[in-house]
Amino acid sequence: MEYLIIDTSGTKNFLALISKNNEEIIALPAKDVTKVIHQELLKLNISHISFIAICNGPGFFTGIRIGVSVAKALSYTKKIPLIPFHSLELIESKEDEAKILDARGGKVYAAYQNSAPFLTPISLLRDHLPHDVQKLITLDGSDLSIPGYLIEEKSANLRLKETEWAQKISQGDLYDYRSIKIEYLH
Repeated sequence: MEYLIIDTSGTKNFLALISKNNEEIIALPAKDVTKVIHQELLKLNISHISFIAICNGPGFFTGIRIGVSVAKALSYTKKIPLIPFHSLELIESKEDEAKILDARGGKVYAAYQNSAPFLTPISLLRDHLPHDVQKLITLDGSDLSIPGYLIEEKSANLRLKETEWAQKISQGDLYDYRSIKIEYLH
């Protein structure tokens, strides 16, 4: 199975062509992603992809719009499924860790294990997480400082959702390219 992952939601944007034995990753800029994404897609051989995984947020308004628009166009023209994922879903975490994304304005998006991500003021984060959580994992390398927590930046694990996505494909649990909803930073 070969597939394309597109994430243009934040400061660590990328295209990734994933196949059984290979990961071809192309970093995209946080700014001017419109100019670059089309050029970089031309460098990838996407003729055999079976689906596209697209980050639908939360993240920066313009970046998400561009990534989702490109993914929808590819899905439509190639007649292949489009699978949306949340910005925090590609972060691997342990039992005593939570995943966060700076939402600006004193707020964060957070998720614990496989819980649905939620938006909360930083001052209330401790009220929403289990007491044993000591470390917060982020992808964006933000300068957040949250009292009582160690914050660590990790790279996305591009194969973390592969089995789940393959099951969706095999079960026909697919998203029509027109139904992707976008979640922007507040």
